[in-house]
Amino acid sequence: MQLEDAKENEVIAALREHDILQRLLSNDAQARQVLGEAEKFLVRARQDFEGANSCSTADAWGVGGNWVEMSEQSALSRCQQHVSLTQMLMCQSMNFQPAIQPLGDIQVARMNFMSDIVFDNSFSDIHMRDKIKMSLSQIQTADGKLKQEIETQDQRVKSATAEVEMAKERLVQRRQELQDVRREAFENLADMMGGIEGPNGPPPEYTGREPEKGWVVVPPL
Repeated sequence: MQLEDAKENEVIAALREHDILQRLLSNDAQARQVLGEAEKFLVRARQDFEGANSCSTADAWGVGGNWVEMSEQSALSRCQQHVSLTQMLMCQSMNFQPAIQPLGDIQVARMNFMSDIVFDNSFSDIHMRDKIKMSLSQIQTADGKLKQEIETQDQRVKSATAEVEMAKERLVQRRQELQDVRREAFENLADMMGGIEGPNGPPPEYTGREPEKGWVVVPPL
């Protein structure tokens, strides 16, 4: 009985270990999925910055006029939205996996209505272009960090998957051991019961007569 209790405890421990590792794997898998979504928005932000940089360069050379400035401002506005979404998704991924590192601050260049639009001149255009280039550089740095985080997270998912598989094998083994112990105990009990005799030897066969005292003989069906 003590051996069976010990095997039951081993099964409970193996099941608990498997459940914990399965939850960790689920968290890592969700974190990886969120990082993938963050990468999509960061790519869009970089594309917006590149578009804004092209518009800013054209504006600095006096090409395009108000249409270029409007396109530049629109691209920067979209970029701000995509950067905000990227940062939000990074926070979500860190809730699933705290080991994930943040991308750092990304400052999105903004146009000043008075200096860049009302009193637009070549100096303000060049200054705005420099700010956009600085923002673009931050985006590129963040992109490199995010790719590294995704690669690291892929390794975590792979490792967690392997641990879950091993825990599953241990659980199956512990359950089989418990089943073997119970079967052996049952067989031993059956052998003991089979060797038990009545008060005066084995029970008599049914003869139709009254059985001797101490036995109750059930007639065959």
